[in-house]
Amino acid sequence: MVPVIAEYIAVKAGLCGGKPHIVGHRVKVQHVAVWHERMGMSPEEIVATYPSLSLPAVYAALAFPAHRPQIDADIEADDRFVAEMKAQAGPSSSATSWPSVWQGRSASTWMKLRPAESPRG
Repeated sequence: MVPVIAEYIAVKAGLCGGKPHIVGHRVKVQHVAVWHERMGMSPEEIVATYPSLSLPAVYAALAFPAHRPQIDADIEADDRFVAEMKAQAGPSSSATSWPSVWQGRSASTWMKLRPAESPRG
């Protein structure tokens, strides 16, 4: 691993499912990738939304090359899992009461909405 990235990114068995994460946090590199690539958040917006993260740590997560194919596979696996659970559960009586902000979002993004996008304000 590149020394600077190793200062901010760790992979430890038993922490975050053994996935790459930001040192000192339970924030996976996968989360940062979703926020940036799928939700369109800039690194500065990520830090503003999650102020316990440092800007260098966010940049390190975005630059983390060693596990990129696995991170992409994990994101897709999460999306498939939620789709399967939705299919098994069938329609919910509360589904029609949720605001339209939830509609059309992938599993990995709707769970990580920024507070301003939350239907509860």
